Amino acid sequence: MGEVVLRVTGLTVGKFVVRHVAGPLGADFHIGLGSAELACVADIVPPPPHAGTHLRWIRATYGEDAFMSTRFNAAPEVNTMAWR
Repeated sequence: MGEVVLRVTGLTVGKFVVRHVAGPLGADFHIGLGSAELACVADIVPPPPHAGTHLRWIRATYGEDAFMSTRFNAAPEVNTMAWR
């Protein structure tokens, strides 16, 4: 998808979203971060080991997508510079 956006618009996906979606909405939203935005980023903290009941509640309440998102965000690489 990124390749298509770049070929059609001449912009990376991140720059396209900022210019044509987030900017007009006044939203502070980024795909990829520059050094200026890194000061505003907080580390993602995984749920504690005993959070099984809580994760089951998230899954039951919000569906499989929310459950998977919670599991995915617990991965240690989400707090690395490469990920951000």
